[in-house]
This record gives sequence, structure tokens and C-alpha cells, in this order.
Amino acid sequence: MLDNQDVRSRIEELGIIPSIRVSTTEDALFAAEAIARGGIPILEVTLTVPEAIKVIAQVVQHTPEVIVGAGSVHDVETARRCLDSGAKFLSSDGLDPETVRFAVQQNVVVIPGTLTPTGVIAAWKLGPDFVKVVPCGHIGGDSYIKDLKAMFPYVPMIAAGGVNQRTAFNFIAAGESIYFPAGILQPPYFDTTMDDPVNYGAIGMVIGHEITHGFDDQGRKFDAKGNLRDWWTPEDAKAYDQRAQCIADEYTEEIPEAGVKQNGHLTQGEDTADNGGLRLALMAVDKKLQSESKSLDAQEPDGWTPRQKFFLSYGYSWCEELRPEMMRTIVLTNPHSISKYRVNNVVSNMPEFQQAFSCKPGTPMVRAKQCRVW
Repeated sequence: MLDNQDVRSRIEELGIIPSIRVSTTEDALFAAEAIARGGIPILEVTLTVPEAIKVIAQVVQHTPEVIVGAGSVHDVETARRCLDSGAKFLSSDGLDPETVRFAVQQNVVVIPGTLTPTGVIAAWKLGPDFVKVVPCGHIGGDSYIKDLKAMFPYVPMIAAGGVNQRTAFNFIAAGESIYFPAGILQPPYFDTTMDDPVNYGAIGMVIGHEITHGFDDQGRKFDAKGNLRDWWTPEDAKAYDQRAQCIADEYTEEIPEAGVKQNGHLTQGEDTADNGGLRLALMAVDKKLQSESKSLDAQEPDGWTPRQKFFLSYGYSWCEELRPEMMRTIVLTNPHSISKYRVNNVVSNMPEFQQAFSCKPGTPMVRAKQCRVW
């Protein structure tokens, strides 16, 4: 495997550029327009086959400068239809050898493997006379790369694993599984020397976030066995859509630090998971304390209550510094809100936060219309 420094060097040498993954028609067209205005120049569309083909064709027609690819491609026929509609690369967790051979023959980029948690993947510029197969190292490691090299010895390749993988985590709906590499189990997310409320406010929220993805706008489409199936009643779906719209409306807002407006529909799934995840984590630590005959609101020797420590830990876990240019790119293309809004929007939806710090109605951290999906 290549280490991080090797990967960075190869990224610069090969001109690797990131791409954004979208899974709804609205998000695809919105992202394509943002990309055309100077954002990330590669777009991956992950939809059901008929819809994906339609969206890929629309992107190619209206924003030809955008390099668009097809995700969740599992067979030759799907690959052929997506390429015919204008896709320039293919990506999937389950590419079979025949599909890879077909892609190589068609001279397109193939990206096997799971995406990183932010939805950003490494994508290689298409060379004039060859194909680059890009295995994501964290799903198969050296043996996977060796197998691909044995199958296609003439194809130059480089492992994408190791780039931003130290704290990678994600929910895989089709497999009903969540992955938390050991790298994230360290401060500020987890510290064995800290009180439970501190850890629950950080890594507990992350775990709750990923669980909530199983019931967001995409995860809800999979049943308990990971099958793609609409298992909700019409009434459930309607109630969910109404609550989710509140989230989308709340997060559709001007981001003055970036100088652009955020599209709440683009970030709806992640925002829903943030809100649901923090609530789940708070419920969990409350239950843990009750089992020890303790209270969330009992002041401790350090002067803080467990409830206050929980929310302070959550805010601390998202501390970061970003350039305005990076913030603008994130707002326009990333399905996650920037950290400030991942914290402030969430806690201002929670009466539990207001209780922790005695926030009064009408103050900035008490939202007049509070949204809650789960």
C-alpha cells in the first residue's frame, strides 16, 4: 500500500481531482450547475438505472464541461447504457470482472470501492491511450490491488486508500453495516480519561449519525435485510417528507463566511443525520447515567453538569479553520454542511440544549421553528 505522502505525491503528479457523489435528480442538476461555476469538476450520479441515464444525459447536454460518471454499476448492460448516455467513468462497490473488462475495452475510468464518508472520491483524468483502474485501498488492501493487476497487467493503477482514511466512517445501507476504523477512537472524539458525557457528545453523536442514515432520505429505501424496498406506509412516508422539508428549509440559508447560499436539499440527508444522531447520543448517555443513579443536570465538582459537558464536547469535536474558498466549494458541492452550522443549527433545534444553558426564547440559540425528523 502507498502511504499518505506517496499518495499526495502521486495526486500532484497525475493531476487527480476530487468528485462529488449525488443520489437524487435535483441534487445532480444543482451540483452540475455549481461545478460549472467553478467548483469540483467531476460529478458521480448514483440513481436507479433509468433515472441515472436520464440525469447523466441532462448534465452532458446542459453542462458539457462537467465530467460526469455513473455510480452503483454492477453489470455490463448497465455500464453500456450509462456510457451511451454520456458517462465518462464508472464506480461501484460490486464491479464484476466482465464489467471491468468491458470498461477497459471502452477506454473509461473505473473506480471500484466504497466512497469516503464525505462523498468525495479520488478520480483520475482520462488519459488519451489508456485506462486507469482505481481501487480504493481501504476495502481490499494489497491483495485486491494485486488481483486487479494480475487481471489487467497493462493498466497503470494507484491505490486511493490512505487519503483522508484515518477517521473514515460510513453507513452502507445495502449491507446494513457501519464502519468505524480505530483511527477515530481518539481525541477529540473519544478519550478513555474523560467522563461519559464528553465521549457520548463526540463519538456517540458520530455513531448516532450513522445509525440515523439508515432512516434518512436514502437509507429509508432499504429494509431490515438491506434489500431495496419501500417498506413504509404512505402515511409514514408523508410524515417523513414533511419533517424532512423543515430540515431542508432550515438549512437553505445564506452562508456569509462563504459568500454563497446553501441548498438545504443537497445537505438534507446529512443534516437529518446530525440532528438525529445528537438526539440518540443524548438519550444514550441519559440512560447510562440513570443506570448509575446519576442525573444529567447534577452539577459536578468541576462546575459543569453532564448535560453541559455533552453539548460542549459536541461543539469542540467540530472545531476547524477553513479558507473562504474551501467553504464556498463545500457549500456548493458537498452533502455536508460546514461545521459551524452542523453545530449551531442542530443544538438550536433542541430544547435539551436550551435547558442546559438556560437559553431564553428569542435568543440566537433558540430557533423559533424547531425541526425534528427523528
